[in-house]
Formats: sequence, structure tokens, C-alpha cells
Amino acid sequence: MMNLTLKILYQLRLYRIIKWYNQLRGRVPVLVFHRVASDTNSTSEPISVARFREIIDFLKSEYEIKPLSDLIENRGDLRKACFVTFDDATEDFYQNALPILIEKNVPFTQFVPTGVIDDIDPIWTYKLFSIWDSLDKETDVDVDGMSFRLKPSPNIQDVIGCVMKVREMPMQTRSSFLSQVESKVVIKHPIKHMTWEQLSECKKTGEIGSHSVSHPDLKYSDNVEDEIKYSRENLLRKGFKSNYFAYPFGSFDEEILALVSNHYVAGFTTEEKLFSLNKGFLKDHRYKIPRTTILDEKPSRYAFRIVGLLNYLARLVSRIG
Repeated sequence: MMNLTLKILYQLRLYRIIKWYNQLRGRVPVLVFHRVASDTNSTSEPISVARFREIIDFLKSEYEIKPLSDLIENRGDLRKACFVTFDDATEDFYQNALPILIEKNVPFTQFVPTGVIDDIDPIWTYKLFSIWDSLDKETDVDVDGMSFRLKPSPNIQDVIGCVMKVREMPMQTRSSFLSQVESKVVIKHPIKHMTWEQLSECKKTGEIGSHSVSHPDLKYSDNVEDEIKYSRENLLRKGFKSNYFAYPFGSFDEEILALVSNHYVAGFTTEEKLFSLNKGFLKDHRYKIPRTTILDEKPSRYAFRIVGLLNYLARLVSRIG
């Protein structure tokens, strides 16, 4: 019923009325993409290349896509703007998304976990997704008194539940867990990250931001300041200016926010809401800039996600429930 309603509202172009209302209120979308892949049959739920091109065309027709630096510096009239960001610097971004962004002259920011650039191993979440994608039978793992059963083709609830548990583990426990699982499965399609050379090509239309060193949940990390500080220093050593930080998993607290403010001029979350131009440039808000995660969805869904309707309805249902 929901999908049918959205389809009808999309055909009526109702999203344009919501977009116009947002512009009057000074609310703009800051979007975050992750993987863009030719094969979307993955636990990591990448966006297909065709869908990504379609979404970029939609954004160009409905908004003025501007560099993130325009937002941070409050430069020009931003009410009709939207902002495109990417997390994780995966190889398929370089192969599939970057050519489209360059072709269409789209400004963007790529947030980079610097410890995996030019490395064989991906961040632990993508390693876990690669393991899931390679499973052909149920696999049991026990680590530090915790038991896990990984199933081939898991549903999204199982994936979220497992990732939530693993991200709260100390680094050594998490490494032990992943090593145990890896010993029981042959990785068929590993997810890889970009090289420094590939990352340099982002400069053609893009900016580079920091996304920690190893992509931990900073709330559970023993090396919070190092993850924040050395990510920027690693980028600077390679010739990349990095003034923005995206919290891994969008996870932070006041202590983490304070550390980020010591090294960067802005911090980005994954809170699903629009950014308010009216109050967003105050310091308390500049380090909590929300971003809407874009998925591989039909136009009738991504159009209403971008203007904030889907996330508003989700928050409304959560309050009622």
C-alpha cells in the first residue's frame, strides 16, 4: 500500500511541493552513498550503476549540486542546493561512480578510511559482507563467550543484528572473530578499496574528507583520538586537504565531537534528516551535520527520501509505536 501511494504521489510530482517547502524553510539535503556496483547481489546492498546515473540525473534536474565547501563556508544562496557525499572509498566507486560524476561535472566529497587505502584487506564491515556473500552453508563461530551463526543470504535484520554486536567488540576480539570465520570460508568476491593513485583522480570534481583510520565505532574504540587525528594526517601526507570528518556508523558522543572539533571544521553523521541552514552554522550543529543514506530504490522512493518525507514518516511511526 505504501509503495502504491508513493508511486501515485510521485506521478503527481508531489515531491516538488515538499522540495519547495523545504527551500522556504532553509532545509537542504546532504546525501551519502556507499557502494556503486555492477553486481548488486551483495549483503552490502550496493546501488546499481544504472540506478546511480538515474539518481544523479534526478538531482541535477531538481537541485543545484554544490561542493560541500560551499555549505561549510555558507557561500552563496544555498536554498536550492543539495550535496553529494560518499563513504569508504571503495574500488567500485572509482570504477563505476567516479566516471559518471566527472562526465556530469558533479561536485562531491569522498570520506576516506585511510588505513585501508592501498591495502589488500578492506574495513571490517566489508570483510564481513564479503564473508556472507561467499557462504554456502550455515557457519557457527564462538568468540569470548559469544556465539554467532552466519547464514547464506541473510535477511537485513540478521545483518544489522550481527554488525551491531561485532562493532561493539574490542579490536582484538573483532579480529579474532573475523579470522575464525575466514578460516571456514573461501572469499569469492572480496570488496576492495581504492589506491592513493586512484583517490587522486577524485580531485577532478571532488573533495576529500576523513572517515577515521580503520572505521571502528568510535564509542567502543580504545584509540579514539588517534583514529580522528591520524586519518587527517595520513591524508595531508599524501597531498589531500581534509577539513571534514564523517563519523563511522554516524556514531559519536560529546567527547568524540569535542575531539573532532579540535582537528576539523565540520563533522557529518548519518542521521536521516535535512540540514537546516538557519541554525546549522552554529558550532553545536556544524559537527552534527545530518546526511540521508541513498539506497538502490525506485524513483518513487528515492525522490521522497531525498526531500525528507520517508524519513519523516519513519520518525513519526517510531514515536507512535
